[in-house]
Amino acid sequence: KIARALRPGGKLLLDIRNARAPRKTTTSWMKLCNGYLVMADRYDAEHKREHGDCLFIDASGNVNVLTGALRRATSRLYTLPEMKAMLRDARLRYLHAYCGFQVPPKELIPSYRRNIVVVAQK
Repeated sequence: KIARALRPGGKLLLDIRNARAPRKTTTSWMKLCNGYLVMADRYDAEHKREHGDCLFIDASGNVNVLTGALRRATSRLYTLPEMKAMLRDARLRYLHAYCGFQVPPKELIPSYRRNIVVVAQK
């Protein structure tokens, strides 16, 4: 579907988690809307999936269990070779891979633990 949305010569930029360095099990939180969002993540190595559960603690200290898609998130992690194969199957040409969030972008380092930024072209 993405390939159909791109004009000929159009570029695609994907920022994905690095499947070679998943978060095993973590709990984190962030301040949000006068309360706190608490997230517990775990990694399913067999299926290369990260699963996360969320709840919200409001300013009064009430714990609000979120429902549906807000409560539970899951995402499949892909390696760079898997991404290249998917791009090829979608008739997109792989151009380059970077890592991190720096500008200008940093060349992909195999040991980098956070993300992979993939650039492709139609």
